[in-house]
Amino acid sequence: MSGATRKTMPGVRDRTMSVSAFLALAGCLACAGVLAPGASAQRQGDQIFSQEEICKKNYQTGLEYLKNRRLDSAGKAFAEVKEACPEMIDAYLKLGLVQVQLGQHMEAIDTYEDALDEQPDNIDVKEGMAYALSSAGELDDAIALYLELHELQPDDLEIVRNLAFVYKQNGLVAEAVMLYNRLIELGVAKPTEVAEAGGLALQEKLYLPAVTFYKNLYEYDPNDVSTLSILGGYYWKIKFFEEAIPYYEKILEIDPQNAQTLLYNKILLACKKSIGDFAGAARHAEYVITQEPDDPANYCNLAFIYKDAKDYES
Repeated sequence: MSGATRKTMPGVRDRTMSVSAFLALAGCLACAGVLAPGASAQRQGDQIFSQEEICKKNYQTGLEYLKNRRLDSAGKAFAEVKEACPEMIDAYLKLGLVQVQLGQHMEAIDTYEDALDEQPDNIDVKEGMAYALSSAGELDDAIALYLELHELQPDDLEIVRNLAFVYKQNGLVAEAVMLYNRLIELGVAKPTEVAEAGGLALQEKLYLPAVTFYKNLYEYDPNDVSTLSILGGYYWKIKFFEEAIPYYEKILEIDPQNAQTLLYNKILLACKKSIGDFAGAARHAEYVITQEPDDPANYCNLAFIYKDAKDYES
């Protein structure tokens, strides 16, 4: 009945609830998380995974970013792992690598120093630190650390390579040449390293090591005109004419229209005349005349070659 007051039976509680009471109860339940399944699931998820597992997951995320060259994102992921799980040294290593690639050399050095605070004897960290130091131009410190690493791991060829490179950067050419020569003796030098070493040795007028390097380059590529020219020029300079001839002849065989063809013919003319190969010398003299027909000295030179050949035969 409208407006009538609802009565309850004696001994039975009224189970109805006012709207205001219901809303108050709902608010309490929400605060308790009962009516907030999203927030509750998040808290439960945090409780399910340990801190170590979360760090490992974030580390893998960082590796994916690094693989895809998203360096800033990778750096942030590795930095988070470093802070949350300071015992996870791989995160320091990868963060330092990313920082070096981003040109943040001093930050990388700080990262590796933090790693060494955690693990003072970690070889990988020291290698990363040495590379960061050399990239930052701290060459003396880089050399000192590479020498320490070389003492610890004398058979590690990458350390030898890096030390040779830093020696070269620091102007210590003789030391760099010595290490490059060691790589050659071990049969593990790369052609680019041999060429680098040869150039350094020539620059410092260390001719014997230079010849060793360029002969190795010749074995890598016997048709490289630059290598052939350097070897021929070395033997020509020290008057080992017979040794110079094959290199210059090889150049003319490979590239007869070389810009230096006339010069190489003149050198071959002189070399062959010096060792008594007058017929060979005459062929080069004749070629020179075709290129410089107005120079009377060339005709005189050919005439003297014929005379020398006649005297030699008699």
